[in-house]
Amino acid sequence: MYYSLKNNFLFLIVLYLCIICTHTIAQTTKFVIEKISIAGNSKTRSNVIYENLSFSVGDSLSEDQIYQAVDDLKDLELFNDVKLQPRPGSAPGYLHLVVQIDERYWPRFRFKGGFSELDGWYLTPVSLNLDNIFRLKEFEFDDWHNQWAGIWQILSFSYWGPFYSTGKFSEYVDKYVNRTIIIWKDEKSAAYQRKSEQAFFSKKLIEKIEKDESIITKICNRLKETTDVAMGIVDKWFGKDITLEEYRKYQRSLLAYYPYHIMTKVSVDFLSKELLDKYLPKLQEARLHAEPLFTKVIPFVQKLSEIHAKKTGYNPEMISAMTGKEFEDYLETGKLPSKEELTKRNKSSVFLLLEGETNIITGEDINSVEKILTKDRLSNVVKGNTAYKGFARGVVKVIMNPNLAKSFHEGQILVAGMTRPDYVPYMEKAAAFVTDGGGILCHAAIVAREMQKPCVVGTGTATKVLKDGDFVEVDADNGIIKKIK
Repeated sequence: MYYSLKNNFLFLIVLYLCIICTHTIAQTTKFVIEKISIAGNSKTRSNVIYENLSFSVGDSLSEDQIYQAVDDLKDLELFNDVKLQPRPGSAPGYLHLVVQIDERYWPRFRFKGGFSELDGWYLTPVSLNLDNIFRLKEFEFDDWHNQWAGIWQILSFSYWGPFYSTGKFSEYVDKYVNRTIIIWKDEKSAAYQRKSEQAFFSKKLIEKIEKDESIITKICNRLKETTDVAMGIVDKWFGKDITLEEYRKYQRSLLAYYPYHIMTKVSVDFLSKELLDKYLPKLQEARLHAEPLFTKVIPFVQKLSEIHAKKTGYNPEMISAMTGKEFEDYLETGKLPSKEELTKRNKSSVFLLLEGETNIITGEDINSVEKILTKDRLSNVVKGNTAYKGFARGVVKVIMNPNLAKSFHEGQILVAGMTRPDYVPYMEKAAAFVTDGGGILCHAAIVAREMQKPCVVGTGTATKVLKDGDFVEVDADNGIIKKIK
């Protein structure tokens, strides 16, 4: 009896000590932070959040230290709420931390104060400050250039935008540009990039070409090869209900093609006259080979949107207003963004793309961005770049979607965001072509040289300034279009 009680007593002491020790270990156990991700609806750039976290990848922290760091982020009052979602790492003791951000969505007003005999001391709001939400200051430049314009849906360009500023862009140049603005409005899309950033990219590429001219041939060949692969996939799966993996394969084929498309299209405007004279026919032939691809992408996405509209009860415009990531998540989980959000986005939205990150603005807030892009550029005179010299007068006809154009008369001035092969019947009748986007190797410029018709490209504002019925004078020698009446 004594032996039994003694043993039980010793057992209880050992058990108590184990519990105390276990509790102490649990309080002091440290985890290695293997990965940090930002999730939620934050409009703030990720690096701002990272900079305000008191830990980083590779740190060894206790549970208390981790949660204290999140509380410190909350105390900044930048966000409505901040939550932490710990996930297992690749090995015991390693953590993947997901910081879930709930943005405030509150604007700040700039105020002006003063004193008047009538009102005494006063404080009045003079402007709305959106910088803390959308970081517009990082986009306030005066050298924005309309790179392309058309009717490509959000579901398509939401992939291309981030790709512009993420490496490795190609085997020749790491990155294309830092910033891109894409506007979706009135069922049309237009992308804007800074001329200085495009020039920097082109200069780096041309420096390599001048050392090894065979790079031009290699780029042209790769453009044709990647075009053929992507065209094969588009033709094979057109109008079909494809799987997640098939959809990803389709997108990968476009992203494989895109660097060579850009390198031929943009850098050619910076080639020396000697290199341009020597290689323009080769570059032009490659661009014409690739041109039909993007014409096919638009109906491909439209058909895909119609298929999933029937399956979900959403309309096709809502489906095509999803970002690529949202559509992939939907194919994987069946979950969709709200109809309200997609309807708002489809009506009008702006995609601000900075170093691989995307911020989406909807509603009236897009006016702040449009003012940056059109600053001092909206007048009765439109200026652009000469694609083919000549002079013409005529009545304007604006065509954004050639499939919906009702009529076009001989001798009219064709105005478009950009042209594609399906514009050719109208170009044959036109006296001159004017486009928002484009350069020496855009479709409009190539066709203008073939047809020997005056052409001005890269105006940025032609479709905004010129309206159906305007009588204009096109001076393609100097890249100027004037309204006569």
